[in-house]
Amino acid sequence: MLNKGANIEIIDTSQETVLHKAASAGDEEVLQELPFRQININAKNSLGWTALHAAAGNGRGSLVRLLLEAGADPEAATLRQINARHLALESKDESSIAVLLEEGSKVDARNADGWTALQVAAADGRGLLVRALLGLNWPSANLPVDRPNSA
Repeated sequence: MLNKGANIEIIDTSQETVLHKAASAGDEEVLQELPFRQININAKNSLGWTALHAAAGNGRGSLVRLLLEAGADPEAATLRQINARHLALESKDESSIAVLLEEGSKVDARNADGWTALQVAAADGRGLLVRALLGLNWPSANLPVDRPNSA
C-alpha cells in the first residue's frame, strides 16, 4: 500500500490517520515502514487516541512494540486521561501490558476515574499482574489504600 504511494497523512472525519486504522486492524505492513517515514506517530483522533492507544486497546502487542520503537509516547493520554497501559489492561492483552511495562511506562498514572494500573488489575482479579506491578518498586505513597470513586 505505502510502496504504491499511498498518503499516510490522510485524516478521516473522526481525525483518524492511516496509522490509527493500521494499529486497530493489526496491519504490520504499514507499521513496519514507520522508522523510514516522517510522520506524526503521536497524532490524536477526535477522542484523543493515538495509534498506540488503538494497538494496545485492540490487543496487538507486537504492534505496540513497533510503535514504541518508532517513538510513540506511552504516556499520551486520551480526552478521558486514559493511556495505552490502561487500554492494554482493559483488553487483557498480556503481551501489550508486558511491552509497555518493559518500556518504562508509568505504572502509577491515573485515568479519569482515578484508577491506577494496579487498581485496574486488582479489581479485575488478576493476581499475577498485581504481583508483577507491585514488583516494579511502586512509590509507597502511590499504593492504593481504597477503591477510587468510579462516578
